Amino acid sequence: MLAKIAFGTRLSIIQQSLAAVFNNLSLNHEDKVEISKSIAARALNELCDGDFHTAHQAAGAIANLLEDIDTHDDMVRAGTASTLLKLLGYGSVQIAREATRGLANLLTRLESHNLILRGSGEHVGSVIRLARSEDNEQRYYAGLLLRKLSPNFSSHENIINNGGLKSLAFLAGDRDAKVRQQAAMALRDICANPRFKTKCAKEGIIETTKKLLRSDDEVEQTLALAIARHLSIDNDLKR
Repeated sequence: MLAKIAFGTRLSIIQQSLAAVFNNLSLNHEDKVEISKSIAARALNELCDGDFHTAHQAAGAIANLLEDIDTHDDMVRAGTASTLLKLLGYGSVQIAREATRGLANLLTRLESHNLILRGSGEHVGSVIRLARSEDNEQRYYAGLLLRKLSPNFSSHENIINNGGLKSLAFLAGDRDAKVRQQAAMALRDICANPRFKTKCAKEGIIETTKKLLRSDDEVEQTLALAIARHLSIDNDLKR
């Protein structure tokens, strides 16, 4: 019933209330799969075209539903991935943050990586730009998304060509340890790629690694050593 109302109204006050209800319902883990299999998933796409308050709540609901991997197939078929990719360019940090969070959840599965890697790389480029946000949560979710992509070696060229190494180095120096660790994990994976070891060194990742090694955090030290180990395999970088 709620989804049918969403398809049939353009009144902002009704759309805002519907999006808020869906957002609340999507928080219940037991209901996520059921919602994703209903027309509510497509209704959320419609609501994301509403005003700021409606889009914010609807994007949050999509991100919440995607926390459960069992919703992914149905959500992708409903077109929510395309909706989130579009919202990356929304002129609001709150909405772009929810879109980044949802996409990061979706990228838990390798099969979903092509959804963001396809095309000329503009989607990855959008995330990399958002990694420089003044908003701490936005930086965290951007780092998380890049960390979800980084085990996939086919993503590395896309990340690097869009300035991802400099943004990851920036995140590795963040004041928030959770952000630093997401960036360090992504750098560890990229530095494991034989194609890009020299590029990583030229982009300043060795200096980034040194800074991480000075950390009092054992997780960051461990990640820094993994980066150093990967780079040290390259004979040219040993000198």
